[in-house]
Amino acid sequence: MAIIGNAASGAAQKDGAVDRLKNTDVVKSKSVHLLEGLLGNDDRMLAPKLKAKPTNKLHKIITQQVKKRGWLSSIRLRHAVIIGSFVAFVAVPATLASIYMVFIASDQYHSSASFSVRSIDAASTPDILGMFSQASTGNTLSDSYILMDFVRSERMLAEVEKKFDLEKIYAARGLDYFYGMAVGLPVENKLEYWRNMIDINFDHASGIMQLQVKAFDPQQSQEIAKFVIQQSEALINNLSSSARDGVLQSAQDEMHLAENRLAKARVGVRQYQRCLTGGGSGGRC
Repeated sequence: MAIIGNAASGAAQKDGAVDRLKNTDVVKSKSVHLLEGLLGNDDRMLAPKLKAKPTNKLHKIITQQVKKRGWLSSIRLRHAVIIGSFVAFVAVPATLASIYMVFIASDQYHSSASFSVRSIDAASTPDILGMFSQASTGNTLSDSYILMDFVRSERMLAEVEKKFDLEKIYAARGLDYFYGMAVGLPVENKLEYWRNMIDINFDHASGIMQLQVKAFDPQQSQEIAKFVIQQSEALINNLSSSARDGVLQSAQDEMHLAENRLAKARVGVRQYQRCLTGGGSGGRC
């Protein structure tokens, strides 16, 4: 009976130790666990393994799929916006422009001419009158700017229309209605079209002006360019002649004034000579 009692008491003590291990959470450091493992007295061997809580795998999979779909949808939306913008603003306009230039647009011919505005009267007259003319007509820079405005002006357009039928020359060829001139346009629209078909530039360093005329026929572009140069030359000659006339008029006025002064001076000298010779009477001397 004594043996049975001791066994029962030992079993009761063992059950109590196991219950204490189950119900008590003992926190130990890594060094203590390592030492107990070396000595063979590690309580972790006696402690039962706790069952992990059951997890809902389906819920995790659905959550991950939703997160992944949201990230992919944002990327796809951004890429769709970028691709749509590229197609709308780059690909489509470039394709339409290429198709128009290759299959629809008519051929254009450019006629170019270079010239400069120079004053030759100033260099050939070294006298005082030449100095005046050099001061008045030697300013070729202002004449060049006047000429540029004249070429692009309504007056030049009217002169060109007197000799050429611009509506016929610049009429639309085939389906090219973009670069063609419509019939019956008002003067403002004609002037805008003329400025698009003609170009003139001025180089300040060299003083050379470059003229470029566009047309659908090479011969017509050359003829229009020649006519524009002729009208420009006539304008510059008129400006030069007007300047010369103005200078001559001012010089003549100065000459008349000097002659009047000289005549008055001669009269004064004669009166003074008469006084010296005693010819004067009446207290005039």
